[in-house]
Order: sequence, then C-alpha cells, then structure tokens
Amino acid sequence: LDKYVEINACFTTEQIQQLLSLTGQYKQNSIQGDQTIKMLLSYDLDNFLPNDLLFKSDKCLMHFGIENRDALLKTELINYLKTLDAKWFIKGGEQKYLLKKITQKYIPSQLMHKPIGEFATPLSLWIKTILKPLVETYITAEKLNEHQLLNVDEVLKIKAAFKMRSSTYNAQKIWLILQFQMWYERWIKA
Repeated sequence: LDKYVEINACFTTEQIQQLLSLTGQYKQNSIQGDQTIKMLLSYDLDNFLPNDLLFKSDKCLMHFGIENRDALLKTELINYLKTLDAKWFIKGGEQKYLLKKITQKYIPSQLMHKPIGEFATPLSLWIKTILKPLVETYITAEKLNEHQLLNVDEVLKIKAAFKMRSSTYNAQKIWLILQFQMWYERWIKA
C-alpha cells in the first residue's frame, strides 16, 4: 500500500503542509488492512482505468483504425474479482498475484515478471517548451498572492527546483500547481 501511495502521490504529507501553510491541520486518512487494497482497486477500476488507461489505448488504436476489446474487462469477471479476498491481489509484496498464477500456465514466467514499460506524457519537456509561457504567467508571486491559498515561498521553491532539475517528479508538481492556478483564474477570480 505504501508503494501504491508513493506511485500515485505527487506531494508528501509534509510537502502538503508546507504548500498549504498548515501547522498540524492536514490529516491524512489512513485505513489499514485488506479493505484498503479493495478500496484502492475499486477506485482504480472506476477512475484510473476508464479515464486514463482505456482512454489512451483507445486514442492510439483509433488513430490506426483498430478496434480493441479487452478480454479481462468482462463484467462477469470483474464482478467475481470484487468478491475475492485482498490476499489474491497482492501477496508477499507481489502485485497481480492471482493474474500471474493463472497466466503462468500459458505464458512463460520470464515474460510475466519482466519490468513493464511506461506510457507517460513528456511533461517535463512540455513545461520547458510549449507550457513555459503559462508557467511564467501563472506561477508567480503576484498570481499566488491573489488568493493566498498556497505558500508562495514553497511554490517558488518547487518552480526553482524544476528549473534546476526538470525531473518527471518535479514536472508533475509544477503541472498540478499550474492547473490549480489556471482553474482559479478561470472559475474563481472571474
């Protein structure tokens, strides 16, 4: 579960506290045990899968006129998997435990345990190039002081860190702040 949070979280709890100028007010909800795994899987099934993974694969395949249906997304199979104990999904730190056990009969082990490739957007490159004017417009002390919701010094530190080392991790933080700033400008300030 810690790995899941680490992968999907952009800011640590401490960074959120600093970014929002909170002193002990921010409390991260923590649910432990099997129920957490099932909740995370359900969330991914309802959100990440249709809004990210399926969207991207559908766009790519439609570009080439290819129709795609994923056999593992059959309603009957999904409903059955929802009834299983969490131990079948992650066992001893191994993710996709049940899937790997079932498929080892049909697919060689070295293929199943091969590291997966990432399908990521070149966010760092975009922020340094085509999105740079937006970053320079919206992530400024002047713009941040308009709403005073974010700690200006912390945001500018994040921006400086991105300029020094434009990693995917830093780019994601800039992207989230940029989205917030643009949303604020469009929907709240207006």
